[in-house]
Amino acid sequence: MDYVLYTHSLISLIDRFAVFANDEIDHMVKNTNSDLRTEAFTLFEALYNQSTQDGSLLEELPVFFISLDNKFTAQQTRNKALSAALANWWLEWSFVYSMQAKVITNSPVTVQNITHLTQGNTQPMRQHELSHYANLFTQVPIPLCNVSTVTGDIIRLNQRFVDVFGYTIKDIPNMDTWWLKAYPDPAYRSWVLQTWNTAVEYAVEHKTDIEPQHYQVTCKDGRLITMEISGIYIDNEFLAIFKDATQRMEAEDILRDMAFLDSLTQIANRRRFDEKLIQEFNLSIKTNSPLSLILIDIDNFKQFNDSYGHLIGDECLLKVAQCISTAVSRPEDFVARFGGEEFVVLLPQTSAAGACNVAQKIQHAISELTIIYDHCFTNKVTLSLGINTRYNQCDHIQLLDGADKALYKAKEHGRDCIVVNQ
Repeated sequence: MDYVLYTHSLISLIDRFAVFANDEIDHMVKNTNSDLRTEAFTLFEALYNQSTQDGSLLEELPVFFISLDNKFTAQQTRNKALSAALANWWLEWSFVYSMQAKVITNSPVTVQNITHLTQGNTQPMRQHELSHYANLFTQVPIPLCNVSTVTGDIIRLNQRFVDVFGYTIKDIPNMDTWWLKAYPDPAYRSWVLQTWNTAVEYAVEHKTDIEPQHYQVTCKDGRLITMEISGIYIDNEFLAIFKDATQRMEAEDILRDMAFLDSLTQIANRRRFDEKLIQEFNLSIKTNSPLSLILIDIDNFKQFNDSYGHLIGDECLLKVAQCISTAVSRPEDFVARFGGEEFVVLLPQTSAAGACNVAQKIQHAISELTIIYDHCFTNKVTLSLGINTRYNQCDHIQLLDGADKALYKAKEHGRDCIVVNQ
């Protein structure tokens, strides 16, 4: 087979994406829906279909990807990184693709110490396909587990499975043992079984793959790993495919936090506060407990900004925000930037008197912070604070509105003071 056409196509693909920054490339490699992955898989399919016209060439494809890497110089680090990613993707993709298309003889297949009989197939897998399948099973850099649905026996595990989880086939000879060891908590194991069996039944009924789902797997050494587990159902056996979702979930958590974080002050933003207010308000009603809210404004901040410039103004906002967060000490209390130079504090299970104590603590902390403001009679930045506490027949909008009215009165009274809404 002449690989020249596919070599040029893959090099062209790598060159087009190598212009991106390293972090962007890393994101595209990790993103299962990226344009890079979609275009690569399209080329893989063409390459695979062409190579299967001569079965002996299936064994040459890994060498082909090694030669592809040699097309780039040591200085072309991004090109080489993309080439390595494509090589790994090829192993995963071609394995899954060949498994979806595989057909097996009706005669027993002995794997390790298990004799497994597959039924209902009419075409034998050709010798080169069996060889290719066996090689891919050992080479794919993700954990794989082949299971008989007739007996529940685990037919084979690849080395990556053993490396990641620590279990050998002697440790988990069948699915009953796997469920007990991988999911030792009975309640969680019950959920896993129900979720997995539902996914398998759906795959059988609709003749599709077993849909991926996140599971917390307990390793042999006791570690917990979050894995995205999917599978391919093939007559009387299935192939379980494991992908480590821990890093991706951590990244998703970071992105989620970023969506609710005010980038300047490094505290919660207005969007997060709006959600938190409704949650705490509903909980307050359910538990019949008080909920207090403090709305805070930096006095004369516009003039401060005009006098010292926006950079110093931003520094002031950051210092005030962090000072408020430090002063509000209970884990259940919540601090957010409400907008502009306004901040808000949510105090669950706190009366108006308790909220006043917290407000005084904040006011004292800001005074000790001593952010110099020469054009103010106090010669330093001060705060106005308005307090409101939930009462009967009050909704969360009225709670916020009451604190806003109290803050307005604090400004009317000369600023640098605390007012409680009556």
